Amino acid sequence: MIIVGPAHRVTYMASSYPRDLAIRLLRHLHQVGRRPPPLLSLTRLFEVAYFASMRRDESRPCTCTLVFMDPKHPDPDPPLVRPQRGSLFPFENRVALTAASLAKLAQAAPRYSAALAVFADAAHRPFAWGMFDQELHFESNIHFEGEVSFGRPGVFQLQITGQGALTVYDEKYLIATLRQDSIAPGQIDVFSHGPVNRCFRPFVRHHMRSVRNILRREAVRPGPFDLKTAAETWTDGLRRLLLAIRRQGHGGALLLLPRLNWAGLRPKYVLQYRKLATVLALRSASRLIAYRTGQDIIEDYLDPGLDTVPADLYLKESIAKTDESDAISAEAGCATFVAGLSRIDGLVLATGNLAIQAFGVEITTREEPPRVHLATTATAQPASLRSFAIDSLGTRHRSMMRYCWAYPGSVGFVVSQDGDVRAVLRDGRRLLVWDNVRIQRLEPSPPSWKARRAMFASWRQKHHA
Repeated sequence: MIIVGPAHRVTYMASSYPRDLAIRLLRHLHQVGRRPPPLLSLTRLFEVAYFASMRRDESRPCTCTLVFMDPKHPDPDPPLVRPQRGSLFPFENRVALTAASLAKLAQAAPRYSAALAVFADAAHRPFAWGMFDQELHFESNIHFEGEVSFGRPGVFQLQITGQGALTVYDEKYLIATLRQDSIAPGQIDVFSHGPVNRCFRPFVRHHMRSVRNILRREAVRPGPFDLKTAAETWTDGLRRLLLAIRRQGHGGALLLLPRLNWAGLRPKYVLQYRKLATVLALRSASRLIAYRTGQDIIEDYLDPGLDTVPADLYLKESIAKTDESDAISAEAGCATFVAGLSRIDGLVLATGNLAIQAFGVEITTREEPPRVHLATTATAQPASLRSFAIDSLGTRHRSMMRYCWAYPGSVGFVVSQDGDVRAVLRDGRRLLVWDNVRIQRLEPSPPSWKARRAMFASWRQKHHA
């Protein structure tokens, strides 16, 4: 946890408890216009989950997803049934939730496999009453490993992600995270806008050159919107790489340079690994080729009512879709490979289009930045900045700050062992640090009740006309 204060003074923040996380959830439910459960019910459920996270069942940790849902009104607005959507399977008998029973039951419901349906009785005692399958698709989607995702069931979703670590979601909107004794609010999306996004432009240009070369060979001319979509693929690839590093549980650091420059760096292992860059370009180009070819088929043949479609166009679209699917699978392997490099002491160095140059890299720059600012928003407006002492963080963070201060244009990411991801860069005369960076594919704002009702009304009109 970063402890901030004015003029480098350290301010010790009060400890937080599961009840504080429950209060955060209540505020969110009020804001989106939904009737919240009683605070006592939420507090007891969160306390059970918190203490269960400290337990191990036959040396296995307790990590799982809890879906808060009334068994009397399960899934009141089901969408059109598709086989890969989660289905509810109730228990014959309810299971009273204690730290011990949840730690045991969680072994049957790992986060990538299932979710437990939970509720509280009139005496505010939590219990489990069923399970949802197909949780794999939500987890794969937010980790950029799959495109299929459905609305999540329940009033809210509570995840146990580690010892003393609870995260509360409203579908794909992250409400807050309790880690040990501190609460972190919603994560900061530095990838979409602000100084970090601006520093990405040289890297994205490298990516776009590779994409254009592929499109030129296939005689496809992209539009402005297509190019924007291709640029987002590079950003998603970087998020996926950071997620892979975090999944190692070891911590690590990634330094991005627009072009290779060994000044201030001492590499231990020089390894040029360009496959991730190649795969990202192939994924972007294949998606655009499939989309453009599909549009040509619709506009030139299907809309005019023609009976036949040229085989070469159909084949071109099919090959592009297969290439995109292959690139997505290869990207997972590349990200896992690079994440393994981060386990060596030192950072992983990448240039241009995420081309890896070395790992186990030591930073030799010793000049301390005169002041470090913690940015609480992606745009880093002056009112959102807080000064803090550089020695309040560990060696890995301090060395990254020294390098980014000495070499403007570089962007550093540090993944802590507890899972926090921080971004570091120099913006003019300011050295900026973002804590709790969002790297998952999550919603930037909570889903409103009006939007939900409109979605359900549209579905009923379409399928019950």
